[in-house]
Amino acid sequence: MGYVINDLHDLVEVSVASRAHRPHNQERRFTVVFNPSQLDKDLRAREFALFCHLALELRHVTVVVEELRFVTTPSYAPEAWSMLTMTGRDIDIHVIGTSQRPASIDKDFLGNCTTISSGRLEYLEDRIVTAKSLQIDPRELETLVDLEYWERTTGQVPKKGRISWK
Repeated sequence: MGYVINDLHDLVEVSVASRAHRPHNQERRFTVVFNPSQLDKDLRAREFALFCHLALELRHVTVVVEELRFVTTPSYAPEAWSMLTMTGRDIDIHVIGTSQRPASIDKDFLGNCTTISSGRLEYLEDRIVTAKSLQIDPRELETLVDLEYWERTTGQVPKKGRISWK
């Protein structure tokens, strides 16, 4: 089952529909796609907070937030996002966050990640932040070629890989 959310009204409808389709305490994973407002920063912040609250309420979901710098900063994360990323694992919520500019996103998010992957990064600030999380030398992120990446999972040694297309 999947839902596409385009505005605040859709958020309410998904919340109601999810309760109707899933009996109490039943674990059923489904997808929710959220398209935030691009024009109004305040509206986007309210929509994002509601989206995070919805994920916390639904449980057993995978949440994908593409381009985190639109909704967080290095020194600020919305309260609902913090709750989601710091407590979601306990209620079977998987959070996937992406950013082309890691130096511009919430540092607590990076600190709570189970797995971090990165391709080549051009800006020194981004390399420093990401390399610290990956536990590698920042120069390693500058010299990657197309389709190469570094990845580290909590408790494991960082490893370099290459995406293969077959």
